[in-house]
Amino acid sequence: MRFRAQIPALLLLVLFTGCARMGPPGGGPVDKRPPSIIRTIPENGSVGVAPEVSIRLRFDEEVNHESLRDAFSLSPPPPGKVTAKWHGKEVVLSFDPPLTRDRTYVLALGTQLKDLRGNPLDETVHLAFSTGETLDQGRISGRLLSGTGSVQGWRVHAYFLGGDPGAVGDTAAGSAGRSRLPDPAVDIPDAATQAGNEGEWTLVHLREGRWRVFAFDDLNSDRLWTPAGEPLAVPPGDVMAVEDTLAAASRLILRGAVHPSLPVPLRLFTRMRDRFEVRFDRKPAEPKMDVIVEELPPEGEGAGSLRIEPGAESPRDGGGSSPYPGSPAALEVASVRYNPADSTVLRVRLAGAVKGAGLRARITGGFGASGRLDTTMTLRFGDISEVDSFPPSFVLSRPPRGARLHPGRPTVDLVFSEEMSPPATGGLRVIAPSGDTLAPGWSRPDEAMLRVEFPGEIAGRLRLQLVGALLTDLAGVPLADSLVNLEFIKLPQDSLGTVSGRAEGTGPGEVHLRMVAPGERDLPLEVTAAQGGDFRFPHVPPGPWRIEGWWDRDGNGRWSMGEAAPYVPSDPCTIAPDTVWVRARWETAEVRIIFEL
Repeated sequence: MRFRAQIPALLLLVLFTGCARMGPPGGGPVDKRPPSIIRTIPENGSVGVAPEVSIRLRFDEEVNHESLRDAFSLSPPPPGKVTAKWHGKEVVLSFDPPLTRDRTYVLALGTQLKDLRGNPLDETVHLAFSTGETLDQGRISGRLLSGTGSVQGWRVHAYFLGGDPGAVGDTAAGSAGRSRLPDPAVDIPDAATQAGNEGEWTLVHLREGRWRVFAFDDLNSDRLWTPAGEPLAVPPGDVMAVEDTLAAASRLILRGAVHPSLPVPLRLFTRMRDRFEVRFDRKPAEPKMDVIVEELPPEGEGAGSLRIEPGAESPRDGGGSSPYPGSPAALEVASVRYNPADSTVLRVRLAGAVKGAGLRARITGGFGASGRLDTTMTLRFGDISEVDSFPPSFVLSRPPRGARLHPGRPTVDLVFSEEMSPPATGGLRVIAPSGDTLAPGWSRPDEAMLRVEFPGEIAGRLRLQLVGALLTDLAGVPLADSLVNLEFIKLPQDSLGTVSGRAEGTGPGEVHLRMVAPGERDLPLEVTAAQGGDFRFPHVPPGPWRIEGWWDRDGNGRWSMGEAAPYVPSDPCTIAPDTVWVRARWETAEVRIIFEL
């Protein structure tokens, strides 16, 4: 069994003492400037610093004392407790016991440090000093990408694997003085920093040699990665830090993701006898499960077992005994899907109503994670109708209202709270800039979704209307809202441009690229290029765009997030260093997308 490391007191608790009482400043214009450090003792780059040193940091304004707790780190970690004593705009950090001799230390203040107005640092600030006569000069920098939201404040942890660039496995662990390779869930890092508001991060003054770098969103502030729920970025490989100050720093692009873990079902609930929902403690990675249902009979009657599996057919022609008169011998599951309004809930719709007083459900499955769930839960119906009288509701559109539509992204997906019937004539209508009412095309990629395609001959600001009385669920109950208005901008063909270039630095396997607009109101544009091949994005709206992508190194057709321990590299990712500006009727060519491994 592997245990989480005992973190020094600094990493879990910074003791605050002082005389001043914090409070936001009153009056005057709103302060939007981030705090900055105007003086440090020792100075950055100092050598020969006494191990008994107390570090002084003076800010240009008062800062939130509590924010220092999560923003502060020292690499390598101190041997014991750290005390922070405040004197107005200055904080004094003392170490007990003292620091180690002949060691390079890097103090980092991350973007979680805020002033009294809540303004955070723009980027992580570093203070490097040495308790010996020399200062390590190794450097690694990079960018953090994430599909889970903002990455500002994510912790970036680096582990020294030794000086041999060719060492692997236990050899690398041994050369770094470890009995095994590092695991961010249990091991204190040798160097640490935090990602800035654009995902940029830098590790400075590192020992020369090979490093493994992870990043994670420390949701519980324990300074270790918690596999159950905290997003993690696994590197595509190890990187070298070199002492040559003229050499370019190693650059590593990391992509965060929530690693699948087995969800825990919390409860069953329902409003109808032909469906029920299972709430989990987190979003299941896949909405796949098997369910065995036992009807709870009225008082004094025996239970009947009903096996329910997605896609299974009901027994026919006497294929089973009926527990109650008029009830089916078995039920089939019509669908198992995420609740569109809450992805921690899986919604199970049955092909028929349960006749008993409730149900007992045995839920089994892997849900896309390692391991397998097998649990039984009971749901009593009480006074629940067999007739669906609850109106469906409109949940969201993809892209969101206000987005630009064009030949590269010509459709809008409408998501509803439950499965819907095909729209009646007039249920969907488009109001053109001229005021004319047009009928859009539509399809149903999912029973709870409508995909709308606007008439191709019109452009400009369009209004898509959902007429509630003509949009009904499978029971015929109309939409809760009588009328929903969504506005989009449909761009004409002659307003679009093209972007082309070449992906470099990869081996066998396809490269998947996408263009992302600032603000992400427009949906990304995506293309696939062959190994080391050319790419071309047609139909691109004008303006600034960012190009990012990943290399399908393992050839499985999807981005592989890797594993922390035992270590499995992720598929490499990249992001273009410069913004690509697109002009109407113009091809922006020779854009180079480089994968640095």
